[in-house]
Amino acid sequence: MKRRVSFGVELVHFRRQLREVLEQVAAVPTGGFYPLVDVAATDHEIVVRVDLPGAEPSSLRVEVAGKELKISGEKPAPAPGRRYFQVERSYGPFLLEVALPEKVQGQKGRASFKSGVLEVRLPKEQELPPQPIPIPVQTGEP
Repeated sequence: MKRRVSFGVELVHFRRQLREVLEQVAAVPTGGFYPLVDVAATDHEIVVRVDLPGAEPSSLRVEVAGKELKISGEKPAPAPGRRYFQVERSYGPFLLEVALPEKVQGQKGRASFKSGVLEVRLPKEQELPPQPIPIPVQTGEP
């Protein structure tokens, strides 16, 4: 005798997961400007480099909170009055939220903009080695 297998519960679970994935994909913006970012570390600092060709340094805002670096600004649109045959470069406002690999001293951070590249240097939080704390040994009953 053959046994019937019901996939009802599994199918409902699969549909729910598929719906969640599709909602996440639909929530990702498809337009706008998304700069490329590199995050590197030396012994003493975290270095973040962002490609922002055409952006004005005065339009950039850089802030750090905890282990997150936020960079926002706008890359201006091309000048009107031209007839374009191909457009591949992006422009418009942007917001980057970069997860930093370690705690940093945000108040000592420095940012520079040269040749279309924003470079942010953040000194690492200095962790002092633990100091040994002597604990006296008593004799007798506690």
